Amino acid sequence: MISIALAAFVGIVVPAILGLPSLAASGFVFCAALAACLRAVDTNPRTFQRAGHVACFAGLMSLSYGIFGFAFTPEISVYFTSITLLATAQFLGVRAAVFWGIVCFALVAAASFLPPEPERVVPIGVTFSVRAAALMTVLALAVSFRRSQDQQSAEFEIQATTDPLTGLANRRELECKLGEALLRSRRFDRNGALIFVDLDGVKRVNDSFGHSAGDEMIQIAAVRIAEVTREVDTPARLGGDEFVILLSELTEPKGAEIFGRRLLAALSEPTEVSGHSLETSASIGVALFPAVGLNADDVLQAADDAMYQAKRAGGARVFLRDGSDLREIA
Repeated sequence: MISIALAAFVGIVVPAILGLPSLAASGFVFCAALAACLRAVDTNPRTFQRAGHVACFAGLMSLSYGIFGFAFTPEISVYFTSITLLATAQFLGVRAAVFWGIVCFALVAAASFLPPEPERVVPIGVTFSVRAAALMTVLALAVSFRRSQDQQSAEFEIQATTDPLTGLANRRELECKLGEALLRSRRFDRNGALIFVDLDGVKRVNDSFGHSAGDEMIQIAAVRIAEVTREVDTPARLGGDEFVILLSELTEPKGAEIFGRRLLAALSEPTEVSGHSLETSASIGVALFPAVGLNADDVLQAADDAMYQAKRAGGARVFLRDGSDLREIA
């Protein structure tokens, strides 16, 4: 909203002060188009993109009219260029701002080759206001670019650490969290557990109802896993129908057994997939650290071995690896 207010000031108020009603009207159209963008973003992203480019085009026409029609001072050219870039960066992103910026600056450069026009007599107060508005707009533009870059960086970080199908952490994020948990376990002698989950029957669902039904089953399992984990835990999907949950803060090893039973119960509830009620289950392996070691590969391998033991025993079971001891707990 601050950007819209600033756009209204430099696009409408300043031309009105200078006695240029036509240009003020153009600024009003430009700001109205920006407001339409804000409203469209919540309804249809594609409509929003089109409206945003229309708004930038309107701003570009205002800029062109100002440069070629009135031979404005450089300060006025700067703030019209800036307002176009500011709005573009705010609503359409940095790439679109670069595109429209090239066009805007090309117009300003072309205007520098125009023959000189008779100078306008402008009061000193108006000149000062125009320069202040230009400075404020450029500063706001810099802030807007920074915000856009921060937002894009956050989006890239989410994409790099999140599984796209389930929204859980991916292998990369799990490896990072596991390394941190093992380091804390080594330094502060803390207990933790890594839980390997393989859903039973996903291949049968894929063969019977299609891969979209299998994906739906995986998504439902991911929701159930997230519901039974704590905020300090890290549920992740390795790929296919395999999940891993990192319990990094355990007051006692017994907590891993309790969690394993609760997780099996959650994943064994009937599931509605593509209009069919299916009986589901999972094979779960639990590895306690530092009992199985403090190397990430060793801990993951221990949990994987326990899970395969549960699957070989018929599935719908939980096996726990505690040092050299491997036993069924549910």
